[in-house]
Amino acid sequence: MDTDTNTPTTAEAEVAHDFPGLIRVFTDGRIQRFKGTDVVPPSTPTTHPVSSKDITLHPHSTLSARLFLPGPNGLAPEHPIPAAYEDSWAALQWVASHRSNNGPEPWLNENVDFGRVFLAGDSAGANIVHNLTMLLGDSDWDIGMDILGVCLVHPYFWGSVPAGSETMDLDKKGVVDRLWPFVCPESPDNDDPRVNPVGEGAPSLAWLGCRRVLVCVAEKDVLRERGWIYYNALSRSGWIGVVQIEETHGEGHAFHLHDLASEKAQDLIKTLALFFNRDPPPSI
Repeated sequence: MDTDTNTPTTAEAEVAHDFPGLIRVFTDGRIQRFKGTDVVPPSTPTTHPVSSKDITLHPHSTLSARLFLPGPNGLAPEHPIPAAYEDSWAALQWVASHRSNNGPEPWLNENVDFGRVFLAGDSAGANIVHNLTMLLGDSDWDIGMDILGVCLVHPYFWGSVPAGSETMDLDKKGVVDRLWPFVCPESPDNDDPRVNPVGEGAPSLAWLGCRRVLVCVAEKDVLRERGWIYYNALSRSGWIGVVQIEETHGEGHAFHLHDLASEKAQDLIKTLALFFNRDPPPSI
């Protein structure tokens, strides 16, 4: 059961897990979320230049997705890892089922250029994007659809050995140190390859299953160093593709989500748009 930030706790319940500004879990099972609790209905062309609708991916599942169609002008504790990866993979397979223009969703059949498919995500979403793209580089996980590029915005990568400036803010470091063990109790090691893709024992980044990568980091983000480490490791891995990195100075983690109208947020959005709209590189 979710509660808002103003709900008082009971005398019996104690805090079991606390991630300031993100989520708090109590010993009686209650969950207090600080962000992302509002449910926004899908839009229509009369209310917004981008149309959207909600669809169910499988008739016997609660897994759903929201589709967005531009107009002419235009991780949850209840389900620990690997649920986020499995659900995202199922959604990607569902998208790929439309590659011959005969899938169950007309919007995808009629509007998608399957030669220009991108994956993108912020923070934990960027982590999911990386892990899906690693699967796509393995022929055993072929879904019959190529990914042109991926965007990793302030990616959630970590590791047991501190890197760079991470120890300058021990409070923030402490929160991130506890995050992976919380969302992945079955494998609580911060060097699990899914959260530390450059650690010992992690598969080679040369297998990344796309042709372009954009990594975005923020100067004041405790995860900044990991984004740079990922960029450098991918550059040296032997992966056949083009990788670039963009850093926003003076800002922290996911700053753009708090004020999309700010100048720096607009600059980040323009960087993403340029990445998406650049002419595709020659086939490899």
